[in-house]
Amino acid sequence: MSVIRVKMFIALAQSQPFTPSRSINDYEAILSAKPANQPTMPVYHVALFKLKPEADPNKVKQWQALAEGMVGQVPGLIGLQAGAPIALTAPMAKGFDMGVVVHLDYVESLATFFTHPSHEEVNELYKDVCEMGSTIGYDIEF
Repeated sequence: MSVIRVKMFIALAQSQPFTPSRSINDYEAILSAKPANQPTMPVYHVALFKLKPEADPNKVKQWQALAEGMVGQVPGLIGLQAGAPIALTAPMAKGFDMGVVVHLDYVESLATFFTHPSHEEVNELYKDVCEMGSTIGYDIEF
């Protein structure tokens, strides 16, 4: 039976852009403590975003395309899909306007993903279109 490990982080600081709460050194320390015989499994990073009321729809589309364009640039990034909730379930979205599902080869690739220069480009547009401190993210390994 496989174990699903879920880690949730919430970007709370109103004045800070969304960044992972851990540095790459923190990730390396955690990973080096993992038992050698523990199998590595794919990781899915899921994040939800609230758009600013005045967000320019063209910038939102640009942000989405830039994020999806990270595939092939970031080592370990297998896939990335971003979009708005579907109409049928939008009322359950609790005010979140956009979501992203990121598929990575291993947990080790999370640090690479969050610190890669292409993620920084996406983060710059994030500041323009998203409410600061409203992002919710989950990392799931299974």
